[in-house]
Amino acid sequence: MFRFINLTAAKPVTAAVAAAVFALTALVSTAQPAHAAGVPGGPLTRYGVVSAHSSIAYDIYFRGNELAEVVAMADGDDVDLYVYDENGNLIDSDTLRDDMPICSWTPRWTGKFRIVVKNCEGYAVPFAIVTN
Repeated sequence: MFRFINLTAAKPVTAAVAAAVFALTALVSTAQPAHAAGVPGGPLTRYGVVSAHSSIAYDIYFRGNELAEVVAMADGDDVDLYVYDENGNLIDSDTLRDDMPICSWTPRWTGKFRIVVKNCEGYAVPFAIVTN
């Protein structure tokens, strides 16, 4: 099952992950139109550490009829990314063997979406997620 974490509590991550988050956040913010799509209130960045072969879930609101994007970043470790709507339907996923899965979709309504980061490694992995 999923382990929920406090979205306001930052967890320690490696310097490489922090640098990647900073660079990606800067890139996302410069690419935003005058009216930013995605999360009401603007892009979010969240940090966490996911245990070996486990998942962590975040519930995040996205605007309807606007492009929604989520990127997870790990420090060279394999993580997967899943997006579910508020009814539990799988909307998008990225399960490639890499350390930066990306999901993009256009919600049909404004609502809560569950973002799941799955650790495919046999050890704990620090990560960050960034939304548009």
